Amino acid sequence: MIKTCLFGQNEKFFYANKTNENWTIKKSVTNIDNRNSYKTFEIELLEDGNYYLGAWLMGNYKGKNFDSISLKINNGDIISKICPSKATWQSILVSDKNNVAQKFALKKGINTFTFISAIPEIPQIEFIKISKDLEKSIIPEKNYLDFLNQIKSKKIHSQPDYILNESDTNSYNLKSVLPNPPDASYWHYISAPCKYTWFVEKSYLQNNSITITSVSENNYQYVLEVFNETSPHLYSWVKKSNSSGQISLAITFPVSGIYLIRLRAYQQTTQGIVDIQGVGGLFTGSFSYQDCPVTGTGIAHPHETPHEYNYFTAKYSNCDPMVFIERSNEAPGKIIGYNDDYFNATGDFQWLWNARVKKDFSDAIQSMLISSASSFNPSGTCDIYMRCTNSSLPGPNYPNLKADDAITAAPENNTYNCASWAGGITDGWYWGCKFANASGGSCIGLNYGNPYMWNSWDNYFANYPSPRYANAMSYTTIGATSSNADIALWSTDGTIEQLQHVSVRNYSNNNPHGYDWESKPGGKMRTFHPRDALNGPEYGEIFAYYTRIVPSKSSVDETMTFDQSVASGLTIIENVELTNPEKILLKSKIDSKRVGQLENFFDKWKQSLYSAKYAYNSNPYVFLTSDEYSELNNYLLENEIEGIAFLAEKLFGDELNRFEKEITSLLLCELAAKNHLKDLENVKKDQVLKSYTQEGAYNAPTAENITKKFMKRIFFDTQEIIEEDSYTILKNKYNSHEYFNIYPNPISDISFINLKLEEENFISLTIYNSNGNTVTTLINNQLYNSGIYNFELSDEGLTSGIYVCSIKIGDQIFNRKFIVQ
Repeated sequence: MIKTCLFGQNEKFFYANKTNENWTIKKSVTNIDNRNSYKTFEIELLEDGNYYLGAWLMGNYKGKNFDSISLKINNGDIISKICPSKATWQSILVSDKNNVAQKFALKKGINTFTFISAIPEIPQIEFIKISKDLEKSIIPEKNYLDFLNQIKSKKIHSQPDYILNESDTNSYNLKSVLPNPPDASYWHYISAPCKYTWFVEKSYLQNNSITITSVSENNYQYVLEVFNETSPHLYSWVKKSNSSGQISLAITFPVSGIYLIRLRAYQQTTQGIVDIQGVGGLFTGSFSYQDCPVTGTGIAHPHETPHEYNYFTAKYSNCDPMVFIERSNEAPGKIIGYNDDYFNATGDFQWLWNARVKKDFSDAIQSMLISSASSFNPSGTCDIYMRCTNSSLPGPNYPNLKADDAITAAPENNTYNCASWAGGITDGWYWGCKFANASGGSCIGLNYGNPYMWNSWDNYFANYPSPRYANAMSYTTIGATSSNADIALWSTDGTIEQLQHVSVRNYSNNNPHGYDWESKPGGKMRTFHPRDALNGPEYGEIFAYYTRIVPSKSSVDETMTFDQSVASGLTIIENVELTNPEKILLKSKIDSKRVGQLENFFDKWKQSLYSAKYAYNSNPYVFLTSDEYSELNNYLLENEIEGIAFLAEKLFGDELNRFEKEITSLLLCELAAKNHLKDLENVKKDQVLKSYTQEGAYNAPTAENITKKFMKRIFFDTQEIIEEDSYTILKNKYNSHEYFNIYPNPISDISFINLKLEEENFISLTIYNSNGNTVTTLINNQLYNSGIYNFELSDEGLTSGIYVCSIKIGDQIFNRKFIVQ
């Protein structure tokens, strides 16, 4: 029986920060025969010399003595016995029988160090260190001892806002730093605590029997797990401690193999100290370990597994995550799957120290547990993703996307496209201006026939002149590189005119985006993928990046997702409807004798939107290039007013879904703007000047609503458009984001009320609570000169909730909602 692992269990952690010495660890391999187990480290030296050897290992107290480990170098004879001094992790300097540090003659090139134990023991050695200098060969114990002492002193304790709590009734609570994204087919946790919890590997033969007992300090509640490393779904045992913190578990092993014995927290994010020992029958030996640290973190999300699901970690920091999958048939459930490092990937993404389980368990799953495999670096963080299906994107459209790399984030949905998702919007399609011809070129005018509020991609991602929604993240191309980018733009010829796709990563828009990048290709599923995996004829390749603009006193936590912003009342999507008289007037402009022909043309075009050739398309203007569109458009051009009225009636009606209304809006604007472009631009200008409702909520612009207002303007001559009087225009400006806003929002300690005053005037600033009661008056009718002002807004004395900041400028009042967390 052989177990092989690149970089072994955890020696990689120690060497990741090595800045001196002229040697490199290449790999470690564990071999087992019927008598002994062997752990071999392969090290490459740059020069010959005499070296000291240090090891980071776990001691095992066996009977009356500590279990020793034999050592041989370069496949020679056994040259040393390593004798631990305590039954826990420790630093050992390899010494002779007189306890004098030994030197070993090593050659330039590859050298092997093999540690040997009699089975069932396996040498529990995380890593080794060599040096010609005695002091440099000694491995420091500080990290581990500090970790242990913090647990003993209870400086590390349960934190109720973490994610998994397990009780006798198998009740779990899930909480997360970031919300689960819309339609997400998975559960996640961002920056989860990833801490070392005690475990050991042992090799048992078929029919070996063993009884494991353990006891915790202060009646701490924990779980003892034992499972076969290769077949945990078949051979797994689990038991929870009793009220006195004790466990006794008897096992007869049904098959020979390596078994992992593990302690973990029962209530997640709690920590404790446990002593453990095992006594077996003939030839199985005994063991005893003391001061075993016990921790745990996990996500509880009970589900069946009729499909192959992915459970993985990402973005680790100072830890080496291990993943454990817990069955839901009892509390606690048995471990039926696990992984340390996903080195067997068949894709292109380098998972490195991240863990991933990809399997159809055909069983009910309760939770995904994680811990750090390293005792030397015992505490860090990582992101956790649970229950992700495999994406169907790999295929002819994406020749460079491998199946193992493509993980579904959300099922197929054509309510929004890639650019909307990259901007955090989940309601509608966004794209840039209409280009001069099908092959690209310049935009026709500034906004010709474009119902969107942003003149360029830079405006869209920078939230200028209008935010995408209240508290949306802002991005810039300045200083953006592949290493710091949050947004990537794809083009078939390297120009903005041929932009085909937008992808997103990190925690952009306060949403998680998987292990690397995430894309929403047209109406297809959102998919996690490596950065360049979508290169090919469909999208070309990445040609530009955006990185997040982080103003001072701002952090990721101070932004919101689109859904959060809407749910909190900071953002609204206006409901633009027709009055009954307007409906009658609109219908009167449609010739009933020709409406059947119009319906036929429109239905054929609508069906073409779902054609397979458009399945991966994210550019909504492509839907205006089909043969069905040409047929419809030719008829509309010959009967313009009737055609516009017909499409407007469709847009205001209930027949079309969100996606169909979005594309119909583009068609309407393209058709109507030819003779009514000024009206369309005035509607958009008015939207900027009336960005906020009377209650202070931001009115997010959508293509559908801009088009509806455009239709109302040209058919019913509404007087909602800006007046020519310059004083009225100036007054309206203060209802726009550019002239009056609060940032950061939600408030985190200190925020600022930003005001751009264009003329001298008297100012009052008052804060109201959600009931309309006055909380405080910051400014009371004081005269201010024209200029830019940043008034400090503190959350001191304010309880969590929604408030309104009301500013009175002269005789005009404008409101902004804000949140105190």
